[in-house]
Amino acid sequence: MTTDTPRSGRRRPATKPAEIVAEEVVEESKGITAAKGRATPGRRQVDAVTETHRGPLGRLRDYLDGVRSELDKVVWPTRTETIGLFRVVLFVTIASAVVLGLIAVVFNELFAVGLRQPIVFVIVGAAVAAITFVVLRGNRGGAASPR
Repeated sequence: MTTDTPRSGRRRPATKPAEIVAEEVVEESKGITAAKGRATPGRRQVDAVTETHRGPLGRLRDYLDGVRSELDKVVWPTRTETIGLFRVVLFVTIASAVVLGLIAVVFNELFAVGLRQPIVFVIVGAAVAAITFVVLRGNRGGAASPR
């Protein structure tokens, strides 16, 4: 049934019988290993696994078994690693709170001054527009532009 002419389509050529495969010489220099003597079944050839109908308690038990299996794979940090990570998170949280608080105070004072003297709003708005223009203009000129 096997022919030497190439087939059209996606089918693979037939595999060799197990007797011939066992007699082939394996070339170790090229990394070729011996064939297993049988064809690997495709997804369509594998019989569908029929699951038995399980009640809600059986499905819940399967779920909890899966959760326990996954938790067994977790590598938990040691006590010293946990304390070190806690300190990093605490420091970053406090530092960001201080920075955001300072920004809020500065803008609150700027707004209070701007309400008393409206020219402050005009000056600050012009300064922000000028800085934005310079920053955007500077990003376009480079050869390593992301666009």
